[in-house]
Formats: sequence, C-alpha cells, structure tokens
Amino acid sequence: MKLDSAILNGPMIAAVFLLSACGGGSGNNGISSDDGDSRVPQLSSDGRPGVVIRAPAPDFILGEALDLGVPALTQAILINGLVRVGSRDDFNNLPTVHVNGQVATVTPEAFGQDCPGEAPLQCFHYVAELSFEKGLHTITVSVSDVDGNTAEAHVGGTVDNCRRFGKDAGIAALIQNNPRANVLQSNRCHEIDGCSAYLYESDPFANSNVRNNPMGATSRFAAAPTNFGRGEVNPNSEYFVHGLQPTDLLPCNKHDVCYQTVNGMTQQQCDAQMLADMEQVCHQAYPEQCPDNLNSFECGLWRTERELCFGFAAVYFEVLSRVGGDVFQGRQSEYQHVLNIP
Repeated sequence: MKLDSAILNGPMIAAVFLLSACGGGSGNNGISSDDGDSRVPQLSSDGRPGVVIRAPAPDFILGEALDLGVPALTQAILINGLVRVGSRDDFNNLPTVHVNGQVATVTPEAFGQDCPGEAPLQCFHYVAELSFEKGLHTITVSVSDVDGNTAEAHVGGTVDNCRRFGKDAGIAALIQNNPRANVLQSNRCHEIDGCSAYLYESDPFANSNVRNNPMGATSRFAAAPTNFGRGEVNPNSEYFVHGLQPTDLLPCNKHDVCYQTVNGMTQQQCDAQMLADMEQVCHQAYPEQCPDNLNSFECGLWRTERELCFGFAAVYFEVLSRVGGDVFQGRQSEYQHVLNIP
C-alpha cells in the first residue's frame, strides 16, 4: 500500500497516515485447538471410569492453507487426555482406550499432578493421532477398565482448508456467519499483515516495526507493549481458514479478519472496533495516573507519550473512516461466495 504523510495539529508534529491491515495477511496454518479441557476426570457414582479430552478443544477448527490447484490432504489431529479408574489392581490396572475405534497409547500418570490424591495406577494419560478429511467430525474416546466398566467422552469440530491468494469457484468455507444467506464466506484464506499502509517502495516507513508500532522507541515509560499490529506484507505473515483467529490478537490483525469476513460487521463497525482495541492498548501501556515511581519531570514525559499513543490511534481511525470504504468493499468481494439461486 502507498504511504501518505501529513503535518497534523495536536500532540503529533509529524504524523504518518497509516492504514490498518485492511485485509492483508496470513494465518497459523490451522491448528486451532489449545490445551483443551484440563479438568480432572471424575469417577461416576457407580464406579465407572472418568475420562476427559484435553485436546483438541471443544468446537475445534483445523485448517490447512493451500495454494490454488493443490489438492487437499487429510488433516492429522493429536488427541490426548486423562482417564481415572476405580479398579485397584496395582499390577494390572491399565485401562483400554480407543479413539474413534483406534487403540490409543496409555501411560500411568505417575506424579499425581493431573489427578492429585489418587492411588498409584488409577490415573492415566492417553494419546492417539488420527487423520480426518474435510468436514464436520466427532471424536469419541471410549474407556474400559480391567473390571469391564466403561465410559465415553466426545468432542466435535471442523476440518477445512483454504486457498492462498484466491478462492475456488463454487466452494464455500465450512464455517459460516449466516449459513442461510445468498452470499457466503468463500474458501479464501484470511490474510494477516498487521497494520498496513499505502507504502512507497523507497519510504522508510515501510518498515513493519513502524507500521505496527508507531510509538516505537518513544515509548520509554510504557507499562505494556504498544504494538497495534504484527505482520509482514508480500508475503503476508499468516494464512488461515475462516473461523480461526490471528496468532496475535492485536487491533490491526483483528481488523484484517473483520474486513475479510462476509456477513459480519460493517466497515464502520470494523473501524470502530479497531479504534477501541487500539485505545485499550494505550490504556494498558499508560493507565489513567502517572506511576508513583516517576518524578514530576518524568511524569511530564509520560503524559506526552500517553497523548501520542492515543493520537496515533485516532489517526489510524480517521484515515480508515475517509478511505477505507473502497478497501472494505474490495475485500468483501474477494471473500464472497455467491450462490447461484434460480
């Protein structure tokens, strides 16, 4: 994008009209599950085993970012969790665990960290790796202890794929904000480049550190990071399927996804949310009151930094309010899958 600079009145003597990502960027190649459910498995009142699935998380989303024309492959999912049994045969107490019919690897939880207070060999880890094709899937973990008592746990989610730099004709993303709409989210990958701008090739402000953190080295007294975004342009830093979020949930990165989401927020709502997120970054870096450990001179510098941070947030928002409309419409068109309804 091209960079426009201007002299502004107010806290900034020279400010740069930087645009938020406006739909540039990349993704995390799709693993959306985190550590999952960390609950301790509980035995049932009738002595049946307890089982929890720690990963993937409920409503997991897996997605692979592919170039156009590259065939989609199956996605490998690592399933793991904990089993707790009531049987007490210390020498032969290993339960049997199946994940969607496949035998899982089971090992004792020997140190009592995950099942505190349990007798030895009554708490076990299990792990299995399965491959899934694109679609909606349910993972079922079945447990049987040495006495024949059984239990099950389930978790559901989505396996999808997306296209970098384009979309497949006639193919929509599996996750939809409004599945009944005539215009759906296409299978184009979300793209993250942080806070982007219309950059002249020779302009020093093309540096991603300046785009994403205009406070830069001036934030001497900030109590928290002042980054508004994180990412690179050409190529973008992340590409991921619809339904996932950027690795770094920073204002410009979230704004990228907002502009690229069909049947989501309006441009005005996306821009207003970005401003609120940027102001929250400034609030965390510069609270309402000057810190007690700073003297009066330093507090003066602190207040100048605070005004500068909020000033940059206002500039980003003002530029988007003026010129973001065409960018928003362009990104919406790139991400739309229009149904052919007779």
